[in-house]
Amino acid sequence: MTREELVSHLNAWPPAVRWSSDRLKRRDELQFAAWWYGRSTEADKPNPSWPDDDYVASKTGGGPRYLESIDAALSLVPPGWAWSIQRSESCGAAAWLYPPDNTEDLQIHVKHWSAPIAVCMAAIQARFVTPTPAY
Repeated sequence: MTREELVSHLNAWPPAVRWSSDRLKRRDELQFAAWWYGRSTEADKPNPSWPDDDYVASKTGGGPRYLESIDAALSLVPPGWAWSIQRSESCGAAAWLYPPDNTEDLQIHVKHWSAPIAVCMAAIQARFVTPTPAY
């Protein structure tokens, strides 16, 4: 799974109505991908490419719930970055991240029905994209 696929899957992740076993497995895979792109170090990765299913399965299930907990999602925010989360009538939640020494008023802004997922998506993007001007 690429970063872009992860962000796309997170963006499309629907509100939980019922948690089928397939949906729980998919949630665990997405949470692993959030860790892989947001928190893992090179020492955590067996190789630089996406790992095989056995490695993913061995790392899922007991870790932080990035898609469900704001505290866990905030742990993905790069060190030194400032953040803001707001409830939104139009989309549920909005998250903003601001890089350190932000003299140019740059930001990463993400909207999603779920605040933890909005933070997760913004944090992953913060590691790989250039922030845009806030105005």
